[in-house]
Amino acid sequence: MKYIRKGKEPNYLKQYRNKVCNSWVDKSQKIRMTPKQGYEASDMPKAQLLETLIEEQGSICCYCMRRISKSSKQLPHIEHYLPQSSHPELALDYKNLLAVCQGEYSDKSGNKDWHCDHRKANGLLRFLNPLNENCEQVLQYTNEGRIKSDRADVEQDIDLLNLNSDALKKERKKAIEATLNAIGRRFKGSTVTKLFIKDRIEKFASRNEDGYFEPYCQAVIFILQKLLSKAR
Repeated sequence: MKYIRKGKEPNYLKQYRNKVCNSWVDKSQKIRMTPKQGYEASDMPKAQLLETLIEEQGSICCYCMRRISKSSKQLPHIEHYLPQSSHPELALDYKNLLAVCQGEYSDKSGNKDWHCDHRKANGLLRFLNPLNENCEQVLQYTNEGRIKSDRADVEQDIDLLNLNSDALKKERKKAIEATLNAIGRRFKGSTVTKLFIKDRIEKFASRNEDGYFEPYCQAVIFILQKLLSKAR
Protein backbone atom coordinates (compact mmCIF):
# COMPACT_ATOMS: atom_id res chain seq x y z
CA MET A 1 0.00 0.00 0.00
CA LYS A 2 1.23 3.47 -0.86
CA TYR A 3 0.28 6.71 0.84
CA ILE A 4 -1.97 8.81 -1.41
CA ARG A 5 -1.73 12.58 -1.16
CA LYS A 6 -5.22 13.83 -1.91
CA GLY A 7 -5.31 16.94 -4.04
CA LYS A 8 -7.88 19.68 -4.19
CA GLU A 9 -11.41 18.55 -4.89
CA PRO A 10 -12.17 19.04 -8.61
CA ASN A 11 -14.63 21.82 -9.34
CA TYR A 12 -16.92 19.58 -11.40
CA LEU A 13 -17.51 17.31 -8.37
CA LYS A 14 -18.07 20.25 -6.05
CA GLN A 15 -20.61 21.72 -8.48
CA TYR A 16 -22.37 18.36 -8.85
CA ARG A 17 -22.55 17.87 -5.07
CA ASN A 18 -24.04 21.35 -4.65
CA LYS A 19 -26.61 20.47 -7.32
CA VAL A 20 -27.49 17.27 -5.44
CA CYS A 21 -27.85 19.13 -2.13
CA ASN A 22 -30.31 21.53 -3.78
CA SER A 23 -32.34 18.85 -5.56
CA TRP A 24 -35.70 17.56 -4.34
CA VAL A 25 -36.81 13.93 -4.35
CA ASP A 26 -40.25 15.03 -3.17
CA LYS A 27 -40.63 18.80 -2.82
CA SER A 28 -44.14 18.53 -1.39
CA GLN A 29 -42.74 16.45 1.48
CA LYS A 30 -39.56 18.56 1.60
CA ILE A 31 -37.40 15.50 0.97
CA ARG A 32 -34.07 16.39 -0.61
CA MET A 33 -31.80 14.11 -2.59
CA THR A 34 -29.17 12.39 -0.46
CA PRO A 35 -25.45 12.15 -1.39
CA LYS A 36 -25.90 8.41 -1.94
CA GLN A 37 -28.81 8.99 -4.33
CA GLY A 38 -26.69 11.62 -6.08
CA TYR A 39 -23.81 9.19 -6.49
CA GLU A 40 -26.13 6.63 -8.07
CA ALA A 41 -27.83 9.17 -10.37
CA SER A 42 -27.32 8.86 -14.13
CA ASP A 43 -25.72 12.30 -14.46
CA MET A 44 -23.07 11.63 -11.80
CA PRO A 45 -19.69 12.31 -13.57
CA LYS A 46 -18.22 8.94 -12.59
CA ALA A 47 -16.03 8.47 -15.67
CA GLN A 48 -14.42 11.88 -15.22
CA LEU A 49 -14.01 11.32 -11.49
CA LEU A 50 -12.40 7.90 -11.99
CA GLU A 51 -9.89 9.42 -14.41
CA THR A 52 -9.06 12.14 -11.86
CA LEU A 53 -8.54 9.58 -9.09
CA ILE A 54 -6.35 7.34 -11.27
CA GLU A 55 -4.15 10.30 -12.17
CA GLU A 56 -3.97 11.41 -8.53
CA GLN A 57 -2.78 7.93 -7.50
CA GLY A 58 -0.16 7.63 -10.21
CA SER A 59 -2.13 4.86 -11.95
CA ILE A 60 -1.85 2.27 -9.16
CA CYS A 61 -4.60 0.65 -7.10
CA CYS A 62 -5.06 2.32 -3.73
CA TYR A 63 -4.88 -1.02 -1.90
CA CYS A 64 -2.65 -3.49 -3.77
CA MET A 65 -0.61 -1.10 -6.00
CA ARG A 66 -1.50 -2.96 -9.18
CA ARG A 67 -1.34 -0.90 -12.39
CA ILE A 68 -4.72 0.63 -13.21
CA SER A 69 -5.80 2.76 -16.15
CA LYS A 70 -8.94 3.52 -18.11
CA SER A 71 -7.60 1.20 -20.83
CA SER A 72 -6.95 -1.75 -18.47
CA LYS A 73 -8.34 -5.11 -19.57
CA GLN A 74 -10.12 -5.28 -16.20
CA LEU A 75 -11.44 -1.77 -15.74
CA PRO A 76 -10.78 -0.02 -12.40
CA HIS A 77 -13.62 1.62 -10.51
CA ILE A 78 -14.35 4.05 -7.68
CA GLU A 79 -14.04 2.89 -4.07
CA HIS A 80 -15.59 4.48 -1.01
CA TYR A 81 -13.04 3.96 1.78
CA LEU A 82 -15.86 4.24 4.32
CA PRO A 83 -18.62 2.26 2.59
CA GLN A 84 -21.89 3.81 1.50
CA SER A 85 -23.80 1.18 3.46
CA SER A 86 -22.63 2.63 6.77
CA HIS A 87 -21.63 6.17 5.71
CA PRO A 88 -24.08 7.25 2.97
CA GLU A 89 -23.44 10.90 3.84
CA LEU A 90 -19.87 10.51 2.47
CA ALA A 91 -20.94 9.14 -0.92
CA LEU A 92 -19.82 12.35 -2.67
CA ASP A 93 -17.03 13.32 -0.28
CA TYR A 94 -13.84 13.55 -2.36
CA LYS A 95 -11.67 12.65 0.64
CA ASN A 96 -13.50 9.31 0.86
CA LEU A 97 -13.11 8.39 -2.82
CA LEU A 98 -10.32 6.24 -4.27
CA ALA A 99 -9.55 4.31 -7.44
CA VAL A 100 -9.19 0.53 -7.17
CA CYS A 101 -8.40 -2.39 -9.47
CA GLN A 102 -11.09 -4.88 -10.41
CA GLY A 103 -9.85 -7.12 -7.60
CA GLU A 104 -10.42 -10.31 -9.53
CA TYR A 105 -8.16 -13.22 -10.37
CA SER A 106 -9.27 -16.44 -12.03
CA ASP A 107 -7.12 -19.57 -12.12
CA LYS A 108 -7.01 -22.03 -15.02
CA SER A 109 -10.05 -23.82 -13.61
CA GLY A 110 -12.05 -20.58 -13.52
CA ASN A 111 -12.02 -20.29 -9.73
CA LYS A 112 -12.06 -16.66 -8.66
CA ASP A 113 -9.92 -15.19 -5.89
CA TRP A 114 -11.14 -11.72 -4.97
CA HIS A 115 -9.03 -9.04 -3.35
CA CYS A 116 -9.11 -5.29 -2.59
CA ASP A 117 -12.57 -3.68 -2.40
CA HIS A 118 -14.43 -6.64 -3.94
CA ARG A 119 -13.15 -8.76 -1.06
CA LYS A 120 -13.61 -5.98 1.50
CA ALA A 121 -17.20 -5.33 0.38
CA ASN A 122 -18.90 -3.30 3.15
CA GLY A 123 -16.30 -4.17 5.77
CA LEU A 124 -14.43 -1.55 7.75
CA LEU A 125 -10.65 -1.53 7.89
CA ARG A 126 -9.28 -1.30 11.43
CA PHE A 127 -6.14 0.70 10.65
CA LEU A 128 -4.92 0.55 7.06
CA ASN A 129 -5.84 3.64 5.10
CA PRO A 130 -4.00 4.75 1.94
CA LEU A 131 -4.86 8.34 2.90
CA ASN A 132 -2.82 7.99 6.11
CA GLU A 133 0.94 8.20 5.54
CA ASN A 134 1.47 5.70 8.39
CA CYS A 135 0.13 2.96 6.11
CA GLU A 136 3.60 2.60 4.58
CA GLN A 137 5.39 2.28 7.93
CA VAL A 138 3.30 -0.57 9.34
CA LEU A 139 3.69 -2.88 6.35
CA GLN A 140 6.55 -5.25 5.54
CA TYR A 141 7.26 -7.36 2.46
CA THR A 142 9.20 -10.56 1.85
CA ASN A 143 11.22 -11.51 -1.24
CA GLU A 144 8.49 -14.07 -1.96
CA GLY A 145 5.95 -11.27 -2.34
CA ARG A 146 4.13 -11.71 0.96
CA ILE A 147 2.86 -8.64 2.81
CA LYS A 148 2.78 -8.67 6.62
CA SER A 149 2.81 -6.54 9.75
CA ASP A 150 3.79 -6.72 13.41
CA ARG A 151 0.39 -5.29 14.32
CA ALA A 152 -2.59 -7.59 14.82
CA ASP A 153 -5.09 -5.01 13.56
CA VAL A 154 -3.09 -4.48 10.37
CA GLU A 155 -2.88 -8.24 9.81
CA GLN A 156 -6.67 -8.34 10.05
CA ASP A 157 -6.88 -5.58 7.44
CA ILE A 158 -4.50 -7.50 5.17
CA ASP A 159 -6.81 -10.52 5.46
CA LEU A 160 -9.94 -8.43 4.86
CA LEU A 161 -8.45 -7.08 1.61
CA ASN A 162 -6.91 -10.48 0.78
CA LEU A 163 -3.62 -8.77 -0.06
CA ASN A 164 -1.83 -12.11 0.17
CA SER A 165 -3.82 -13.70 -2.60
CA ASP A 166 -1.71 -16.02 -4.76
CA ALA A 167 -1.96 -13.63 -7.71
CA LEU A 168 -0.78 -10.59 -5.76
CA LYS A 169 2.08 -12.46 -4.09
CA LYS A 170 3.20 -13.71 -7.49
CA GLU A 171 3.10 -10.24 -9.03
CA ARG A 172 4.91 -8.61 -6.10
CA LYS A 173 7.59 -11.32 -6.19
CA LYS A 174 8.03 -10.74 -9.92
CA ALA A 175 8.50 -6.98 -9.41
CA ILE A 176 11.01 -7.54 -6.59
CA GLU A 177 12.96 -10.15 -8.56
CA ALA A 178 13.11 -7.93 -11.65
CA THR A 179 14.73 -5.15 -9.60
CA LEU A 180 17.17 -7.43 -7.77
CA ASN A 181 18.15 -9.17 -11.01
CA ALA A 182 18.79 -5.81 -12.66
CA ILE A 183 21.06 -4.84 -9.76
CA GLY A 184 22.85 -8.19 -10.02
CA ARG A 185 23.53 -7.65 -13.72
CA ARG A 186 24.69 -4.11 -13.09
CA PHE A 187 27.29 -5.07 -10.46
CA LYS A 188 28.04 -8.67 -11.59
CA GLY A 189 29.05 -9.99 -8.17
CA SER A 190 30.80 -6.84 -6.95
CA THR A 191 29.57 -4.90 -3.94
CA VAL A 192 26.45 -2.86 -4.55
CA THR A 193 26.96 0.76 -3.52
CA LYS A 194 24.67 2.68 -1.21
CA LEU A 195 24.52 5.50 -3.74
CA PHE A 196 23.11 3.16 -6.40
CA ILE A 197 20.51 1.66 -4.04
CA LYS A 198 19.43 5.13 -2.90
CA ASP A 199 19.00 6.06 -6.55
CA ARG A 200 16.79 2.98 -7.11
CA ILE A 201 14.71 3.81 -4.04
CA GLU A 202 14.20 7.34 -5.31
CA LYS A 203 13.12 5.94 -8.69
CA PHE A 204 10.41 3.76 -7.13
CA ALA A 205 9.30 6.51 -4.76
CA SER A 206 8.77 8.96 -7.63
CA ARG A 207 6.45 9.20 -10.60
CA ASN A 208 7.85 8.56 -14.06
CA GLU A 209 7.65 11.02 -16.94
CA ASP A 210 4.05 9.94 -17.58
CA GLY A 211 3.06 10.63 -13.97
CA TYR A 212 2.86 6.92 -13.06
CA PHE A 213 4.22 5.11 -10.03
CA GLU A 214 5.73 1.68 -10.65
CA PRO A 215 3.35 -1.18 -9.75
CA TYR A 216 4.11 -2.61 -6.28
CA CYS A 217 6.55 0.25 -5.70
CA GLN A 218 6.40 0.09 -1.89
CA ALA A 219 7.18 -3.64 -1.88
CA VAL A 220 10.29 -3.02 -3.98
CA ILE A 221 11.30 -0.04 -1.82
CA PHE A 222 11.04 -2.15 1.34
CA ILE A 223 13.39 -4.80 -0.09
CA LEU A 224 15.80 -2.13 -1.35
CA GLN A 225 15.89 -0.49 2.08
CA LYS A 226 16.90 -3.84 3.60
CA LEU A 227 19.62 -4.12 0.96
CA LEU A 228 20.74 -0.57 1.71
CA SER A 229 21.29 -1.42 5.38
CA LYS A 230 23.81 -4.09 4.33
CA ALA A 231 25.56 -2.07 1.62
CA ARG A 232 28.88 -0.30 2.07
